[in-house]
Amino acid sequence: MRHNYIKLICVILFILPLFSYAEKLTPAFSNIVFFGDSLSDNGNLYDHDFGILPKSPPYFHGRFSNGEIWSDYVAKYYFNHYGINSVNYAVGGQPVIFHNPFNGYLPYTLNMSLYDYLVRSLYSDKSSALYIIWTGGNDYLHSVDDADINDMDQLSTYVMNSLKCTIESLIYNGGKNFIMINLPDFAKTPYGLINKKRELLTAVVLMHNLKLDNTIAEIQHNYKQVHIQSFDLNSMFIDFLAHPDIYNQKYQIHITDVSTSCWHGGYTKTPMIRNQEMIAQQIEADLRMQSRVANAKYTNKFNTLQFANYITFTPDLLEAYTIGEEAGKVIQLCDNPDEHVFWDKIHPTTVTHYVMAQTILDFVNQYFISSSSPH
Repeated sequence: MRHNYIKLICVILFILPLFSYAEKLTPAFSNIVFFGDSLSDNGNLYDHDFGILPKSPPYFHGRFSNGEIWSDYVAKYYFNHYGINSVNYAVGGQPVIFHNPFNGYLPYTLNMSLYDYLVRSLYSDKSSALYIIWTGGNDYLHSVDDADINDMDQLSTYVMNSLKCTIESLIYNGGKNFIMINLPDFAKTPYGLINKKRELLTAVVLMHNLKLDNTIAEIQHNYKQVHIQSFDLNSMFIDFLAHPDIYNQKYQIHITDVSTSCWHGGYTKTPMIRNQEMIAQQIEADLRMQSRVANAKYTNKFNTLQFANYITFTPDLLEAYTIGEEAGKVIQLCDNPDEHVFWDKIHPTTVTHYVMAQTILDFVNQYFISSSSPH
């Protein structure tokens, strides 16, 4: 009996240092900065357009989903576990590169978000930040209907050059830790499943992701002090759609529908088609209503016609705007979102965002926190 007791004490003394070591593992960053579009926007567009887009409800507090999104989940995890704060500069509908505003783009690009961040963080230590960047979809979704494979190849090169400049600007200002998230195959969304350019959507995503891998390798080679990783969300997304039961069991969720959106049974319902002038009139009416509770001097600076163009020609925003209008006209809202991968024709449900967040957290913990991290 005494011999067994001594053995137990020895085992405990052996294990305790391991727990002590685990407790000493610390992140290679002390704050997180998100850049992106509607897939990462936690309310920035909503705050700037007086709550017009995306309407809440049915969208959740300015998110393009029915609940919290992946960036919320990631930010909450690191705050709760390490006291790490996050800031989010993602803007719904934002492209990477500058496009002609007369073709439906607002001149607010990734570069503008970068400039906003650099001004606001002028005196902060950027070497301690983890930059997570996920963007590019709006550049392609906007352009694919009137393009061919050569056009999209050239466009993806422009997008990648701009992304590289963004990363190098952050490096120049002291940034060292980066995660670049690649694009999911938009052809597998409800929007893409009925798009006449479905094959081109898949092709441009593959081009973008391949060029992103090459760009990351080039940056890592040129800047030895930088730690940059690519998270392959597209592979996870394809696997999730193909094997939902595996993810249901792993994350205790209940996905049953991987192809249609929760609203109106998905893409089989044709959305209300409005011309640019009608959308502009509706937005102006919304602005007048919102200006009653907002400061009018900001309303006067808001270009409603340009914003109408922005919505009309940006698929993810047009989808959100149309659903926002229809939400007030239906008696029963979507009552089973937790069974769907997609909330609308482009944006995921909060359950899908949760799954994405868990896989991203595993990735961050592996490369920027665990013992396998080079830092």
